[in-house]
Amino acid sequence: MNFTWELAVAISGLVATVAGTTSWWKYRNSLRAAEEKKRLEQNSPKTRDGLLVSALALEIVTEDTQKNPTAKGPEWLYDLTKQLDQIVSDAKLKPAGAFQTTYMVVGTDERVAQVSLQKLARLALDLKDHVMLFATQRELKVWAKFGVHADIIPTIGLGSTVALSELWGQTLHLADVAESNEIELSEQAALWLGEEFDIKKMSGRPVLFGRKSAA
Repeated sequence: MNFTWELAVAISGLVATVAGTTSWWKYRNSLRAAEEKKRLEQNSPKTRDGLLVSALALEIVTEDTQKNPTAKGPEWLYDLTKQLDQIVSDAKLKPAGAFQTTYMVVGTDERVAQVSLQKLARLALDLKDHVMLFATQRELKVWAKFGVHADIIPTIGLGSTVALSELWGQTLHLADVAESNEIELSEQAALWLGEEFDIKKMSGRPVLFGRKSAA
């Protein structure tokens, strides 16, 4: 009888211990889940009905275009554009067109909002290096100015056309106001890029300088 009672007490104690441990782990996991959710919400765009579209505009600047922005591009611009196309293709992104001395790239990713934007930022750094190398090899006085912007575009309706127009308008404006060989970011792009990149404020505007080196 005493053995049976002691066994019952022991089993009850074991059940209580397991229940307490389970409750503690549930509490700890809930805290971890809440922390991860908060971090995700801070680093990624808020959930809205649409698709994140990131855009890159590259403006090639020469002495002639500095004096006359509507001047026809130089003869070597075709060779440079073909080389830029290859770099964009290697990065698994898509050229969005070229007009005179302006070159554009678009990035989209339906599942992970930051992926295409991060790829586009890395691409901008690669394109900047290539333009500078191209100018050095040909002994040209050429500069590159970049604008990178991202926003969530509605997938249906007239609003998508308006939103895309505004997206490109802002991206081209960023490239226009950027300093020579600088990558100007919109505030949204800088916020959504994450901690992989070295972003500094220049005259109150975010500028992409490079990728942070691994610790």
